[in-house]
Amino acid sequence: MAKYCPTFSCGHEAEVVLFGREKDRDRKLRWYRENGLCPECYRVKQTAEVALKSEGLPPLTGTDKQVQWAAKIRVDVISYVRNKVSSANNTEEQKDGVTQIFLELCQSRTEAKWWIDNRDEYNTMKLLWPEVIRIAKERQLT
Repeated sequence: MAKYCPTFSCGHEAEVVLFGREKDRDRKLRWYRENGLCPECYRVKQTAEVALKSEGLPPLTGTDKQVQWAAKIRVDVISYVRNKVSSANNTEEQKDGVTQIFLELCQSRTEAKWWIDNRDEYNTMKLLWPEVIRIAKERQLT
């Protein structure tokens, strides 16, 4: 048993206790640096995923690996949009309405491939935002 304080891929440090051979511990530390999230970021990510599930987003289709990657992308994009919308200079009703429209559009994108192909927040916004604005105008939110 050994205690380490690695820097995780998210940039944070946290203490971990590792067991096993030195070679296995080194491999685990390398994984933390390259792919792992610190306990706090992991908790935030899990909370966001639970929140998304409670918003009724449908499961994604594709291979297991695609679905896992696309689910993270979808969480990140929705968080990005929420932050952008919340900082806009609009009423709370307009902000909530626009966020709801965006979530409705996300519900119709169930192919993991679509999320992976458009994984950059800017690309996703560029594709979906004109439709969000059109629907918001129809619902008289703007």
